[in-house]
Amino acid sequence: MYYPSKASDSQKRLIVEMSRRLRELQYRRDHLTKELQAINTALFTLNAQIKSDDYYRQLTL
Repeated sequence: MYYPSKASDSQKRLIVEMSRRLRELQYRRDHLTKELQAINTALFTLNAQIKSDDYYRQLTL
C-alpha cells in the first residue's frame, strides 16, 4: 500500500479504509455481473421454451 511520506496517521487510515471499500465494491460488482449473466441466460432459455410451446400449440390446432 502506498503512503505519502508526510501523510498523517488519520490520512493513512483513510487510505486503507478507501482501499478496503473499493475492493468490497469491486467484489460486489463482479458478483452482481455474474448473477445478471445467469438471469439473462435463464430469460433467454425461458423465452425460447415459450416460443417453442407456442409453435407446437399452433401446429396442433
